[in-house]
Amino acid sequence: MSPYPPGLELPEAAKRPSCAEEWPPVLAPADAKPIGAWTIVDRPDGRKQWAYEGYSLYTSMLDKQPGDVLGTTNLLHISNDDRGFNGVVRRVVGPKPNVPAQFAVYTTITGRSVELHEEWSVYSYDGDARNKSNCYNACLDGWEPTLAGSYASPIHEWTTFERAPGVWQWAFRGRPMYRHLTDRDPHSQDGADVPQWHNVYTQMAPKPPQSFKVKITTIGDTLGDEHGKTIYEYRCTDDALDQLLCDYPEAPQIYRFTVCGGGDPDRCAKTFPYVIAPKGAKTGNQVWGTMYVDPKTGKRATADQPNALNVWTFRGRPLYTFAGRNNYGDKTSEDTNANGWGEFGGRRNGFHAIVYRNVF
Repeated sequence: MSPYPPGLELPEAAKRPSCAEEWPPVLAPADAKPIGAWTIVDRPDGRKQWAYEGYSLYTSMLDKQPGDVLGTTNLLHISNDDRGFNGVVRRVVGPKPNVPAQFAVYTTITGRSVELHEEWSVYSYDGDARNKSNCYNACLDGWEPTLAGSYASPIHEWTTFERAPGVWQWAFRGRPMYRHLTDRDPHSQDGADVPQWHNVYTQMAPKPPQSFKVKITTIGDTLGDEHGKTIYEYRCTDDALDQLLCDYPEAPQIYRFTVCGGGDPDRCAKTFPYVIAPKGAKTGNQVWGTMYVDPKTGKRATADQPNALNVWTFRGRPLYTFAGRNNYGDKTSEDTNANGWGEFGGRRNGFHAIVYRNVF
């Protein structure tokens, strides 16, 4: 897809960082040696760069403090069908989850979800005891214990117990694991609708601001502001060969102004108003936060700058609601009329509701 179209002229090209400036390479010392999955590649400038499992490694200029992952594009599960439309995928590098071989961990908006390798969710039951199942007979209607081989060994927080003579079941942090047989799709949360049953996470995601609430809408469970209006994030990857991000305040704002206001910042601000944060608001985590922006330019501002707005952010990007134009906007708490607004259904350059659970 990129570069597209032929003869493409990038906005603010003179100010655009190079790929290596936005994604500084992780350099290796001249005398570094490969070890295990870690290898070394030679860069065109003669310097050496670390690679992991065959992929060259970089940091992100968007990350400002330890623990930031603001450059990644895989916070949510991206299907193979969507990857071309979303732009190039950039992933955080880390050790593989320390889970038994039949399990996997997926990072979602709600946390790091434990699932089977076939991507079916696993659940725990409040009626169980530690490393002991109390779910038999009628309790198992619609449920299946996640069984372990008799040869399986405990792994850190993962243990096995004998639920019946010669039948072993996995437990995580002492809680027996099950599959919900009527889940309609992989990564499902359907089983959690059953009283006393819960999806299993190795780590829950940081909480959004207290004034935000998860609500039922026409597309599933999405995040709303204090007035119940659906909250949207803006995503953008440019069409140059290196496909740099264009959805953060320091990037050219003409991409966003074009899809939300036909190039007019004032119209854009009326169509997609910022979600305003109270002065001095804090979230206590690095995922949700606040920043001052200049609504005329879309750029980061200072607190004392005239007309600057203090707005809520998600992963370092401002958040929006949808007022719309010509009587077309979100009017009720169920509305998500701007979900997919933009290029390629908003996946390449556009707006998306923050979906906690897609049930349709």
